[in-house]
Amino acid sequence: MVVATVEYAQDRLVSVEDTYSNQLSVTTGLMAVVWVFSIPTFILMILDFNLIALHIYLMKKKMTTFDYICHLQEKREQEEEAVSQLTHI
Repeated sequence: MVVATVEYAQDRLVSVEDTYSNQLSVTTGLMAVVWVFSIPTFILMILDFNLIALHIYLMKKKMTTFDYICHLQEKREQEEEAVSQLTHI
């Protein structure tokens, strides 16, 4: 019984080797699809990690996102004011 099963499996393998799914163009096409979807996924994953890191930083500073944005705007305004004072001298 085992010998018959092994022979059947070997016969099926031989018949599968010539099917459409084993052609090089299909394999290449599938790899292209995988890469096309993997690249944006990887980029978005990096952006997600950056966002998570920002929010961990904000939690440690006990700030909200709104507080952080307001702080950045105040900092930019102070820098612009300092530059304008230096240019008027």
